[in-house]
Amino acid sequence: MEVYKVEMKGFPKVFKTVFDYRYILENYPEWRERTLEKLREIHDLQDEKATIATHLKEPLPLFSLKALDVEQDLDAGKVNKKLREEIDRVITGVPSELEAENDLATNGWLLKEKGSQPIHAVVLRKSGADVKCFLTTQLEEDEWETEEIDNPLPLWKQKGFKTRAAVKTLIDEFSRGVTPEPIGEI
Repeated sequence: MEVYKVEMKGFPKVFKTVFDYRYILENYPEWRERTLEKLREIHDLQDEKATIATHLKEPLPLFSLKALDVEQDLDAGKVNKKLREEIDRVITGVPSELEAENDLATNGWLLKEKGSQPIHAVVLRKSGADVKCFLTTQLEEDEWETEEIDNPLPLWKQKGFKTRAAVKTLIDEFSRGVTPEPIGEI
């Protein structure tokens, strides 16, 4: 296979594959050190492990009631006696006459004083067989459960190297200052 030298107007901004590195190393000795530095960065990058988000943590509710006891009333915009008792037990300064309002943004119900604006500090959400009460500040904090896994695609593999050691082999070959004969497997 014959490779033609392409005239370039400067050091490449992006190296997509191992062949790009090899081409620059073999044909542009003036850019050899910069290219070797890029290869050293790939070799030294510790990306064997990756962290993934598995699911969103649900914050601890202020209280929880059986959905059968309150859901129908909430859908009708009412706050029944059982719910009112729990609200008064955990939250101070709540107006005496409360209504419930469906809220798509929080996927639940907001509480509000009759004929007034919602009390944005409190949200009720159905979770399984329960309706749970949260502070909206708890719901705004996106906290994810995470897990560390083996990285299926470390940078050296993205660039087309067979192993991390192959990156080191290429660095060593061109660090000696002699352009080596092409090798079969990188």
